[in-house]
Amino acid sequence: MFVRVISKLLLLGLPLAACEKIDFGGGDDSSIARTDAQGRPLGSANPGEWTTDLAWNKQERELFRDLPFAIDGATSPLLRDTRFLLYPNPAPKFANFGVDFQPLGPVRPRIRYALVNRRYRVVQSGTLYSEANVRGAANMLFDFALVLDGPKLEKGHTYRLYYVMYNELNPGIQGYLCKGHGDVQLAK
Repeated sequence: MFVRVISKLLLLGLPLAACEKIDFGGGDDSSIARTDAQGRPLGSANPGEWTTDLAWNKQERELFRDLPFAIDGATSPLLRDTRFLLYPNPAPKFANFGVDFQPLGPVRPRIRYALVNRRYRVVQSGTLYSEANVRGAANMLFDFALVLDGPKLEKGHTYRLYYVMYNELNPGIQGYLCKGHGDVQLAK
């Protein structure tokens, strides 16, 4: 009897164990990279945020499963010195999402994003567009307006923004440029 009860409890607990939660660190969401309205850092930054990521876990990759190219691996050789920025953070209804990079070939950037809660549930997603073609410029800064106003978003809560940048000039299998993530707190 005792063994059956334990085995049933284990079976009931397995689906819950598979629901991995995002650890924003700090416990009180104090680990976000805070920035002012001009994008200047306020306090210390998390070096793992707003950069490019080499590898993502399965849940992270699944957020972009409909893209026509693989998103595993390093940043494309078409980019150098890539960094991302969201400001201000904590963010009100409107925020700026910027990408700074040096293109080493012809690029027209598109950014696919997914904003998720602690349980990897997508609360907002979309595509950010640039109509500019760039090639070989010293440094390019693209600034996109991001509206954070979905019905599932709660003020004061922290979310994770995953992003994949790809080349609209070559949207097929060679289109992948880079991917990354950063934490966003909605202003109270």
